Amino acid sequence: MKDYCIKQHDITDCGAACLATICRHNGYKIGISKIREVAGTGSGLGYLATR
Repeated sequence: MKDYCIKQHDITDCGAACLATICRHNGYKIGISKIREVAGTGSGLGYLATR
């Protein structure tokens, strides 16, 4: 099994980086910027925003 780690671009990208890492692990190549665009988050994707 290969390990993947997508690093966040800044302090607000932790959620997007986490989702990008999970996607990459499952064979999807989706960038942090695309995840932020789809999720509609420009100021971070915190735990409460994902509920």
